[in-house]
Amino acid sequence: MPLGSRYDESLGKCHGYVVLADDGWVGHVETPVYGSDSSEPDYLVVRTQGPIRRGRALVPVSLVREVDPDDCLVHLQGSLRELSRFPRSLPLEQRRHLD
Repeated sequence: MPLGSRYDESLGKCHGYVVLADDGWVGHVETPVYGSDSSEPDYLVVRTQGPIRRGRALVPVSLVREVDPDDCLVHLQGSLRELSRFPRSLPLEQRRHLD
């Protein structure tokens, strides 16, 4: 589903969705991460596999191009190489808001 009215709702329910970059498969959404004053997720925790180092990456939702709830897919903007540079933990300020 392109960005639009059901986009934020779909992001909040995308646990387990396959995550794709512009040039390939990234992994699966483990969970969305919300700020303390937000009804929309700020990040997606993605369990990375394949060509990207195994582990977890925090992907800002601003990089989500499309959510396809019918096929359980999240399409991201960016290449696998770009996405491999994502942080592995929340920024300090964000962690304070979640405590």
